[in-house]
Amino acid sequence: MRTSFAAHIVLMALILRGTAGQSTLPSMPDREEAVVAALFQEELDAIHGSVRSRVLVNTTTVTNLDLWRSYAQLIKNLRARATQREPAFAEALDDLLKKNGTAAYISASHMAKHGVRLVAPETFKKMWCGSADDFEDRLKFYEHADSQNLVAVSRVGLDIRNELGIVCFALRDPRDEQGHSHAEVFRREGSQWLVDRYRRYPGGPPTTNTLTIACELRYYLARPEDYTAPLRTVLTVLGASRTNLSCSVPSPFRLYSSVPNEEQLLGFVLQVVEPSAYAGKPMTLHFWDGLMQPYRLFQFGKRYELQVPDFIVGDTNFDLGY
Repeated sequence: MRTSFAAHIVLMALILRGTAGQSTLPSMPDREEAVVAALFQEELDAIHGSVRSRVLVNTTTVTNLDLWRSYAQLIKNLRARATQREPAFAEALDDLLKKNGTAAYISASHMAKHGVRLVAPETFKKMWCGSADDFEDRLKFYEHADSQNLVAVSRVGLDIRNELGIVCFALRDPRDEQGHSHAEVFRREGSQWLVDRYRRYPGGPPTTNTLTIACELRYYLARPEDYTAPLRTVLTVLGASRTNLSCSVPSPFRLYSSVPNEEQLLGFVLQVVEPSAYAGKPMTLHFWDGLMQPYRLFQFGKRYELQVPDFIVGDTNFDLGY
């Protein structure tokens, strides 16, 4: 879609506006900005991808965009998760709550390295002022910004060792009247910040005795395309440690430690890594066909959080479905 040179100049003026008051705010520390940058680089969800954006409000907030609608609920949910997580999680959450009493200015030069452009809060207010031409203003902005969403973030809470980071953020599509708020947890590996756990919601029998576990993918379960063959099987565990799982399945089923070619995906073999009392146990899930990219549900090298019935941990019959 082509636009006039004059419209482009107007956009650039909007992006640069509002820097006069930034000196009154403290700058976001480098460690926090590194986590915010990861928000734009990491896949936050295997189905929907990343935040799909390169436009960020240049001042942290818990009252702008749509964070104000759900910030209290996000914190409530994080507190509940903290009761089932390691001490570092509670430390990062406490740090988040303390820091969010004061806004901070985000460095344009740091974000530019990751292809993220910043906009001033005044630009945000103009884009959602509720005037008659409000919608057209938003469309013009996003036409130039190469982005599907405007993003606003809170401060980043860090644990004492700076190995776990928590950030709240909100997304607003220019076509929508209301955005969506989220909280994400990152963990540091060397100099890189990665999503700590991808949350998955498998189906299972209704029960009040549930357990939150962290798992990693060990195998894909597949078999050749043969509609006369059974769809379910049983896993045999040959050996297990806290981080390794050796298994077998009867023919014609096969286990793969990479994406299988030209085979029908039937399930996933995961291994519990937390809590420690269950570490090393297998978790099997059968897969209901229907997703366009099923292998992205679970991928090697990533950690996943599931809430499951407590009696299903260690199941080798692929009883749990996704």
